[in-house]
Amino acid sequence: PPSLGQTVDVRTGTVRPVAFLQGKVNGQYIIEGLTAGFLFSCGGLGFILLDVAHTTAKSRNNESLSIILGFIIILVSYTLCQWFIRMKVPHYMLERD
Repeated sequence: PPSLGQTVDVRTGTVRPVAFLQGKVNGQYIIEGLTAGFLFSCGGLGFILLDVAHTTAKSRNNESLSIILGFIIILVSYTLCQWFIRMKVPHYMLERD
């Protein structure tokens, strides 16, 4: 599979690179797959930080920092994954009027 795709700009006629294969859930470019894998790994790292903060005996400041950092990493990873899937499949999980 190609690492990036191309699309033609309708106004200028120039060829632009694209990183997301839009409209196809079962297909992806290499960069898209690597980015999604990195985001899933970051989410897992956030859960590991939460587990480490809960199970080990640390000072109060280190425990609080691990908990806050774990939640932030999980939240950012989840938000970016949602954003990527909405770029890939427009109107995904949005309310219908």
